[in-house]
Amino acid sequence: MKNIVWFLASAIVLVAVNVSLGEAGPPIPKPTHSITQAVQVVQEYFVGPFAKESGLAKNEHFKPADFLVTSVQYTKWFRKKVMEEWSWIVTLTHPVANDINYTFKLTSKGKVVLLEQTE
Repeated sequence: MKNIVWFLASAIVLVAVNVSLGEAGPPIPKPTHSITQAVQVVQEYFVGPFAKESGLAKNEHFKPADFLVTSVQYTKWFRKKVMEEWSWIVTLTHPVANDINYTFKLTSKGKVVLLEQTE
């Protein structure tokens, strides 16, 4: 019985210390694009200019229009690295060859940047 009381008292003290010393991070800035706009801008870029520049538009097996949006996140982090600004990160994946992914960043100024491509 003594062990249970000691354990509970210790747990309560630890929780109280963590709560009183914990601080929230800096505020998250409001995105300049909504999540819907971010997905639309990235998809239009992926199917249009990016597909033409990268040669993906000529690929008969992996058509850009077939790719699905599998992840959308508003963050300042990518692959454990801090980015310059908060951005929308949008990942597109091929539904059949689902190891083919393209991850783009949409900046607050509306620029789309390829962050990662896996095949």
